[in-house]
Amino acid sequence: MMKKIKWEHILLFFLELLVNMATVGVAILLNALIDAAQISIASGNTYYLQKTLLISILYAGYLGILIFLSNRYKAYYIRKHLLEMRNILARGALQTSISDYEKTGNASYVTAFNQNFSIIEEKVLQNRISILDSMICIIFAVILLLYMNPVIAVVSIIAMSIPSLLPNLFNKVLGKTQQMVMESTTAYNETVSDLLNGYEVVKTYHTEEQMLHKFCIAAQKLERRKEHFSSLMAGVYGVTTLSSVVVQFFIMGLAGFFAVKGYITIGSIVAVTQLTGQVISPAFELSAKISELKSARPVLDTLHTLSHPEIHEKKQGTNSKNRFHYKM
Repeated sequence: MMKKIKWEHILLFFLELLVNMATVGVAILLNALIDAAQISIASGNTYYLQKTLLISILYAGYLGILIFLSNRYKAYYIRKHLLEMRNILARGALQTSISDYEKTGNASYVTAFNQNFSIIEEKVLQNRISILDSMICIIFAVILLLYMNPVIAVVSIIAMSIPSLLPNLFNKVLGKTQQMVMESTTAYNETVSDLLNGYEVVKTYHTEEQMLHKFCIAAQKLERRKEHFSSLMAGVYGVTTLSSVVVQFFIMGLAGFFAVKGYITIGSIVAVTQLTGQVISPAFELSAKISELKSARPVLDTLHTLSHPEIHEKKQGTNSKNRFHYKM
């Protein structure tokens, strides 16, 4: 089993490596294509331009096939791990004693089996793959920049740290807000459970208005906290986008200055534009995804507690260092 999981990781990494290498390689072809166009304009011979254009078209087909295979495998990878995690949670729930189950509450399990897995899929599994993508893309883009112009490469590396570090200011508040959303979701599920399970009692004693009032309060609290979390994430993306765009404009201006001085060609400017975008944009995405990943920590803790009752029964009253075990 461990060997199978290990090979799944290796295959995922290998596909992401090929896709990002091919994506970064587009900048080289753009450079060659524009330089070929300049040569053709100067000489009046379009042979070299036609040859480069044909290679570019074939390369585009190769890149499209790689992206399809990568996305298809990522879908399988995420589905398999989510299914494994759901089975672990179900097994843990069935191993829990009746008293502990009643103490935890049915609503907590409903939340874990439904909303929590949506969070795990979006903010943990997909984010980890996105983080891997961003890191590989940044590494290869920087290598190419170093080859084309070391000065621009060094400036890009320094500059991309700005949008990468800014979201760290939001990590604590994002984690706290995510915990509040989880608590509100559990309270909402408890209210829905009371409404449905106690339907006959509500109708018999004519307490519809009281039940509706309780439901509205729980629903409003949940939606307000979800809106607050979305607002915080909007702030993270807004700040990092602003910084990344400013940095990219600065690097483009620097590339233009080098072109005027004759240090790089027009084709190199286009390639630098492409490569710096593949450094700054992934750096921006990387920082935002890491913030989202950290905000999902309370969800992982909750799933670990519910999935491994035997561990938490032994360590009741102490802080366990273990996290929800999923194979990534």
